[in-house]
Amino acid sequence: MADMYARPLVLDASLTFTSPPLVDLLAYWNEKRLERTMPSRADIDPTDPAMRPHLGFIVLIDVIGRPPRFRFRLIGSKITEEVGRDSTGRWLDELYSPADYENMIVAYRWVVQNRAPMRITGNLRHANRAWLDMESLDLPLSSDGDTVDMILTRSVLSRAPR
Repeated sequence: MADMYARPLVLDASLTFTSPPLVDLLAYWNEKRLERTMPSRADIDPTDPAMRPHLGFIVLIDVIGRPPRFRFRLIGSKITEEVGRDSTGRWLDELYSPADYENMIVAYRWVVQNRAPMRITGNLRHANRAWLDMESLDLPLSSDGDTVDMILTRSVLSRAPR
């Protein structure tokens, strides 16, 4: 398989989005966290009308152990359609080559360490599909209010010229 990422991902902690759905989801996350550093998974209600437009594009990633290991808990149907596979329940370090894995989790590691949202842009080739431009938002979630134990990701994908 060709390298998953055509160019390094760009991490943007300033959260300067170009995609309105990511602005909306960040506002929802901020509303749910209240005065806390981050909300819990239980605070995110998939039946909430504000979440409906995002559901097919959401990925939930379990963060387990220290150093953290990452597992796909849930992958939205629109994402699985676009990339051509459903890796729900799979460990990321078992799915990807070591180089692709390290590129893929750099933002997740930042989110875990900083307990803050991150914007990611780049273009990628997933599961031998066409090149995709990507803008994503990674949001930390915590069941104890302190330790990131899940990351909620929302991506906006579009076809990139080759």
